[in-house]
Amino acid sequence: PETNSLLIGYPIQSFYTYKKTGIWQIADSAELAIYTDFEPGEIRLADLNNDSVIDATNDRTYIGSRVPDWTLGFQNTFNYKCFDLSVYFLARWGQMIENELLARYNPSGTGNGPAYIDYWTPENPTNDFPQPRPGMNLNEYTGYQTLYFVDGSYFKVKNVTLGFTLPQKLSSKVFIDRARIYVTASNLLVITKSHLVKYYDPENKGSEKFPMSKQIVFGINVDF
Repeated sequence: PETNSLLIGYPIQSFYTYKKTGIWQIADSAELAIYTDFEPGEIRLADLNNDSVIDATNDRTYIGSRVPDWTLGFQNTFNYKCFDLSVYFLARWGQMIENELLARYNPSGTGNGPAYIDYWTPENPTNDFPQPRPGMNLNEYTGYQTLYFVDGSYFKVKNVTLGFTLPQKLSSKVFIDRARIYVTASNLLVITKSHLVKYYDPENKGSEKFPMSKQIVFGINVDF
């Protein structure tokens, strides 16, 4: 697949390849008879010129861009009496990402790969990944490149901090100028459009180097 493609009317950081529409199912047998190169369990690709042939010349197209349709960010601190609440959330919607972890799918069943990859079998008619086959490499599937690209749209509550400052009349009794107790939560809530990136951080393009982690920290600030 091509990145940084110069496609008229699209961002420079665009992806140009086949368009995956799912996985061929057993119930698609009548339609599969037209496409002699495919069978149930293989990647289903859009036939853009309706010629019953999937080829790179006529059936590749723009499928998305690293540039989102819109972004949103909000950060503010709210105060009420002795309490303070800081909130920071952000969203990127309408972006495509290359999920390097998905490229680790090995249909031959050898090596290591993510446990959550949902591959097709007759008993599990998923539309995520093609059927595993002993001795077969992923690049032997027509359109295997499409498996790397995922809708990376997400909404994330990145940081939330709740604090409580002791009233001055209480802290002064123990010779403290100011005392504040707080709790901070990171990645408290993450909503992704695609279930394929829910275990890894969409803010970091679903990289395996950045698994989705939540953190809660308790602390106290004391001034004498």
